[in-house]
Amino acid sequence: MSEKLIIAIETSGRVGSAAIGRGDDLISEISFSGFMKHSAELFSALEKLLHQANAAADAIEQCYITAGPGSFTGLRIAVTAAKMFYFTQKTQIVAADSMDVIAESASRYTAETGQSVDCITTILDAKKDLFYAAVFDRVDENWQKCFDTQIVGRSGRS
Repeated sequence: MSEKLIIAIETSGRVGSAAIGRGDDLISEISFSGFMKHSAELFSALEKLLHQANAAADAIEQCYITAGPGSFTGLRIAVTAAKMFYFTQKTQIVAADSMDVIAESASRYTAETGQSVDCITTILDAKKDLFYAAVFDRVDENWQKCFDTQIVGRSGRS
């Protein structure tokens, strides 16, 4: 068990979550109890995850966060938590594009259902009749963004 821990924090959407893993192995994950509970539940969730991993915070080597697009306040909460890990123990911070993270969940879907998917679109509500959208093609076993994240209005124009 010498391999360091990885924490992942997702606060870009309405319902947040956090997970802990070691190497490629997921140890545990927690979804917050409801909409916009990020600041109220993140630190207790991290404490529970560390307990489930039977580890202390100084065992965390990397902290992955979603960096947007998404809720501005939610993103700031994740960045603050990641910076706390960095300033206290030099934890490496890895910021991931929210649209890329969502696209990766399509790989789990195809594995679980056996359905083949060659192209996907990720869409997030940007409020005020606007949406973030990105398009991905399947290249080998990975998702490659072929239409970068754009803000789109209801009429199709931003």
